[in-house]
Amino acid sequence: MALKLDLSKAYDHVEWGFLRAMMGKMRFDTRFVELILATVDSIRYKIGPGSHQLGLIVPERGICQGDPLSPNWFLIFAEGFSSLIRRFERDGRLRGYNSYVYCRANEKKTSNILHLLQLFEAASGQQVNFSMSSIFFSTNTPTDVRHQLYALLGMGMAGECSTYLGLPCTMGRNKDAILGFLKEKMHK
Repeated sequence: MALKLDLSKAYDHVEWGFLRAMMGKMRFDTRFVELILATVDSIRYKIGPGSHQLGLIVPERGICQGDPLSPNWFLIFAEGFSSLIRRFERDGRLRGYNSYVYCRANEKKTSNILHLLQLFEAASGQQVNFSMSSIFFSTNTPTDVRHQLYALLGMGMAGECSTYLGLPCTMGRNKDAILGFLKEKMHK
């Protein structure tokens, strides 16, 4: 089976420690990392109507939505997720590629996927949007196994017309139809 995962971009859940660790692993200069994190953790909120201030809120995680650097944070999170997938691959627990994860359609491999997602969520603060994620099964996967794994993962079946970045996720036997679709897209 293959999983197409959709990560929720939950700005208020970004873990600063994960961001720091990932930039360190990616060999960003320490002074640069400190400068960047100073922009993230310098946010303060005051709550109160009019001149009556009720308190100062000092967040310990999260980034401001609309922050011009936020697309870069999510690239760093994606790199962290890819690194975790590579570790699971080295251990023989899964196979992965970008936002797809491949594995045998069985309960043990599905448990490995859930463990991978839990590790990533706990470290980064980001979460998989299960309602937007989907599962592709090979044609030889029995229906009862499919239903069991849908329930375990809380994901739906990927439709035949599923797309990723505007391109079809699967190619059936009629490759001319798919290639015709691509040719039409290129002409547009």
